[in-house]
Amino acid sequence: MQTVRAISLLVVYFLIALHGCPGLDYLGDRDFVSERSKRELRAQMPEWGAQVAFAFGDFNRGYRLPLVRATEKLQKPFRVAQTWNLYRDGPGRVNRMEIHVDDVLVFRTGDDAHDWLEPQLRNRRIRPVVESSTRKLRSKNWKGLTRFLVEHVRRDFPDAQKLELTAYKGTYPKGKMRPHHRIVAEGPDWTPSIHELRGTKP
Repeated sequence: MQTVRAISLLVVYFLIALHGCPGLDYLGDRDFVSERSKRELRAQMPEWGAQVAFAFGDFNRGYRLPLVRATEKLQKPFRVAQTWNLYRDGPGRVNRMEIHVDDVLVFRTGDDAHDWLEPQLRNRRIRPVVESSTRKLRSKNWKGLTRFLVEHVRRDFPDAQKLELTAYKGTYPKGKMRPHHRIVAEGPDWTPSIHELRGTKP
């Protein structure tokens, strides 16, 4: 019985260390893969530090993450999954959204001068939809968000004929914000379409 208990404790401690490994649990499987991301890291630290980070990234990608994925379902019955990263050290990447109505800027994330519909967009029920539509190209919610905004555009700007949502991405704190994708809806039918903008400059 004591042997079983000891083995069980070792397995539990291993899983805790695996899933909550300090530092490595912040790394994704695409970190430090592209030459651009490597250049950005080298600009922030000495070469030896960058090489250490690249080695950790390779280890994380090749060994730790496959084990994490293989054992991830074990967390659900015990409700101990912490993929929401409560204790993270701040955002490594920043996502922002701009909304234009007939080419006039009416909303920009965090901009008090352009805050059309800000209370609604920051509502706890709608905010996850806004965030997912900003972070991902073709998220599950982009069409629903566009329908919601079109409804308000037609109410607040009755003569408007075009709605544009542009998602920007950048690295924190010094990276430039670059457009990632754009959602467009035009009257009279207001059918939404989405366009990838990766590689273009603002």
